[in-house]
Amino acid sequence: MTTEVTAAQLWAAIRYLAANIGTATAAALAIWWFVEDRFVEELAKELQLSAFATSIEVAEIRKRVDRLDGVDKIIVQDVPASYVREPVYKGEDMAVVVRLARTETGRVCVFIEGRPVYLGSAGQRVGGPPVPKGGQFRTTFDRFVVPMAVPDSLPVGRTSVLLELQFRCGAETRFDRTVPMPFKLLSHQRNKPF
Repeated sequence: MTTEVTAAQLWAAIRYLAANIGTATAAALAIWWFVEDRFVEELAKELQLSAFATSIEVAEIRKRVDRLDGVDKIIVQDVPASYVREPVYKGEDMAVVVRLARTETGRVCVFIEGRPVYLGSAGQRVGGPPVPKGGQFRTTFDRFVVPMAVPDSLPVGRTSVLLELQFRCGAETRFDRTVPMPFKLLSHQRNKPF
């Protein structure tokens, strides 16, 4: 014998759980996935919601969560093999060695431009000019030596640099960045041979 559970009975069960264990939200969501539309309508009325999320809204939320989790990253960096060649002196150019590969998501993306962002020890962010384009990233790790100018406004001391990378992925422009790579900016120029 099959008994049909009404929306009111299910809602009573949720209230019971809320009073005894405090998991009404989890119970409501779990039941929402497994019941008919009429229960969802009753639940929406009871919670005074105008509507539940549509599948398009859910897809957009999932896309945003994927971006936060890094699932949709375009590049992946070999962090231990990426560094700034030191010493670095104010007023001179520097070189960053970085190992990058495109991810499965980034396979269809074309690299457009990269810009360094310097992060000073006092929390200031200083942008640099675009770095020379060194070609496209492969899906296997490649080592790139990226020359860049140290901005005059960057204070001497401990700092780090990351690369903000711009890509064209189909019709969409997307951005990704490397992990910050620390270095010490020295004030005096090294002695150069004549």
